[in-house]
Amino acid sequence: MIEQEESTMFSDRRAHVRYTKKIPLEYEEYNVYLSDDIGQVNFIGSSTINISTGGLLFNSIKPYKLGTLLKIKISIPSYWDRKSKLVKYGHVLKPKSMSILGRVTRVDSLSVKRKFRVAIQTLNIDAVDEKVLNEFLQGRK
Repeated sequence: MIEQEESTMFSDRRAHVRYTKKIPLEYEEYNVYLSDDIGQVNFIGSSTINISTGGLLFNSIKPYKLGTLLKIKISIPSYWDRKSKLVKYGHVLKPKSMSILGRVTRVDSLSVKRKFRVAIQTLNIDAVDEKVLNEFLQGRK
């Protein structure tokens, strides 16, 4: 569930404005040799600390190496309803999250045992999902 608090935005030297929002997510290390249909999927739950279409920051239980690729599923409220307003889909299933591919750009060890703050640069996001995410972050319905 998303923490209901006013979001704060900041940009410093980034190309994308980051918003301080707590949004549920799941992540796993991306393996080019396995797809979602093959092998065991090992997604780990967390939530964003801040987020933009260009990247995000979250807490992890793993200290990933810089450059590691992560597959991330972000669960914004009413995701499918928001997306289907922009594009007509003939899907029977209604996904509850969008997927992005990101690269680890920073890992900070936290004082809590076995917790790490991980910064991700977005490498791949569906164009419609990017628009849905931007509209959500800016408070548009």
